[in-house]
Amino acid sequence: MHRFTVRFVSLLSIAFFLFAANAAADIVITSSTTAPLLTSIEVPVALVNNANAPTVIGSLPGGVKISFATPRGLDSLYVHTDGHPRIEAEDGSINVLTITGNTVFSDMMADIFGVYDQNRNHVTVVVNASDGIHTQVLPMNIGQATSNYIWIMATDGVTISSINLGTDSDPARFHALRDIYISGAEMPEPSNMILFGSGLAGMAGLVRRRRTARPV
Repeated sequence: MHRFTVRFVSLLSIAFFLFAANAAADIVITSSTTAPLLTSIEVPVALVNNANAPTVIGSLPGGVKISFATPRGLDSLYVHTDGHPRIEAEDGSINVLTITGNTVFSDMMADIFGVYDQNRNHVTVVVNASDGIHTQVLPMNIGQATSNYIWIMATDGVTISSINLGTDSDPARFHALRDIYISGAEMPEPSNMILFGSGLAGMAGLVRRRRTARPV
């Protein structure tokens, strides 16, 4: 009985540790075949028709720009704005897609549409965040007209600088990224930048005065 109790307590402790580790994660990466419920803070990325380019640019209010690029021009991308706004590859297969902004952001939701490779029923997601790099392999439902909704969220004040869908060694191979929403992306206000610059100038002046007043 004593041996069973010790083993049960040990297993319970391990389970609690794993739960705590997951609960403390600063980056949450999930996928589902069910479209997520959008809140008022989720902002759709506005895309503009663009053909045959390795990089396409989307925009958010306030001057925020979001770049969608393929490494080394691996894919030629173009945008469709009819129906579901989406980014596609000219050959019908996005292998690696890097998403960055001209500022950091806190979460992204999108539909990885049309995973067609029977041998790759997953997508490797790499998130470059302020607290480090987070990598997770998300299961995907295969089908040329199947939606796989992904949600990448930063918590506890962590911010996201870039997201990779697929890697060189594990290409994603999906048809389109569509219905893209990003939140928490805000450009610094000019007034804040002026105050920041004034603060630096004031600190520099204080250092110069202290050096001048220092006895020889």
